[in-house]
Amino acid sequence: MKRILIKYHGQKMLMTVDLQVLFREIFSEFGQNVCIEFQEMDAQEKGLNSKKIGMITGVNVPIWILELSENGIATRRADLESKIIQLGHK
Repeated sequence: MKRILIKYHGQKMLMTVDLQVLFREIFSEFGQNVCIEFQEMDAQEKGLNSKKIGMITGVNVPIWILELSENGIATRRADLESKIIQLGHK
C-alpha cells in the first residue's frame, strides 16, 4: 500500500485547497489502495515554505505532498502539488 503524507502550513491554508480535487488527483496518481496522512508543518518547514514581503509573511504553497517509501524515505511531489493547486485552489 502506498503511503502519502500531506503537510499543510496551517488549517486555514489547507482549507484553501479543494479537497475533492486533491483526493481525485491522488487516487488518479497512486490508485485506490493508498494511505493518506495529514500533518501540520513544524516551525522549520513553515520557515522554508514562507517569505517576508515587507511586513507580510507570504506562503509559497499551502500543502506539501510527500510520497513515503517502505523504509520511511519521503520524496516531495512538487509536480502533484502544483497540479492540485492549479486545478482546485479556492
